[in-house]
Amino acid sequence: SSVVSGSSPPVGSAPKSFPPFQHPSHQLLEANGFKQQ
Repeated sequence: SSVVSGSSPPVGSAPKSFPPFQHPSHQLLEANGFKQQ
């Protein structure tokens, strides 16, 4: 656990580590065309 915390935070614990444009939810919205409306 200490190694993971020092190297990179857990995905489930730190979703903010993902860039906005690379966020899965964002991709889903873009794929559905919500962003293009």
